[in-house]
Amino acid sequence: MDGVRVRCGWPQVVVLQVVLDRGVEAGAGLEVGSVNDRADMLQDIADVAAELCDARKHREPYTVWTPSRHRKTLHHETTRPGLIAELHALFEPGSTADERGARGYASRPPLNFEAAALYTVISGAVWRWVWSLKAELRDTVQGNVRLLVGAASQMDSDTQAALLSEMRSWQRRAAILTGWQSAPWRPSVPCPACAGMNTLVVNLADQSGFCNAWLPGEERNCDAYWNADTIGILADYVRSQSESKQSVTPAA
Repeated sequence: MDGVRVRCGWPQVVVLQVVLDRGVEAGAGLEVGSVNDRADMLQDIADVAAELCDARKHREPYTVWTPSRHRKTLHHETTRPGLIAELHALFEPGSTADERGARGYASRPPLNFEAAALYTVISGAVWRWVWSLKAELRDTVQGNVRLLVGAASQMDSDTQAALLSEMRSWQRRAAILTGWQSAPWRPSVPCPACAGMNTLVVNLADQSGFCNAWLPGEERNCDAYWNADTIGILADYVRSQSESKQSVTPAA
């Protein structure tokens, strides 16, 4: 099993299990590279699932001045619930953070309809995956996501890739919607990917954004997404679109 990537945490059981169950060794009919690729795919699925379902530590830096007038950076540490639970807490007044008793962020406003819509999309997509596996549904969305992690070892590579892609989409959108205390920025320009109007959602603090447009002909959401490395491209596009609108606006 040399070369198989194993990270810390509960998901590593899945990575090891597929290697053991299928007897994949250097001479078992698969190349070592393909074994590593498969293990990496399973680990990535498990890692994304952990962000969606599991509580995690969050460290926020802040600056203080010492009596000797030296600036010192300290960190405020909090425990944040999994993204699915935090998303649920955004629109359900008084809801718990992980559906099992941990409290969410009370300062977040209730009845966030955008968060409710994304939560519904994720819940429905997870249900469809579980149904396709002919597995028994669990009580919570998080439980069903963990079920998919366990079942991923029995999927072929194409199905694993499709699951990972969809889970990453859930993770990205939930991270953007739950990553701030103030409202996100919604530039009034069409999406550069699908041309949907007023569908861009940008988290200025995290320098990330996505399009929340629904594409009726394809029965899916627009998958346009920008991270810290590509948000500058979106910023240039928004700027050019805004300047174009101003140039054609007649004078009052």
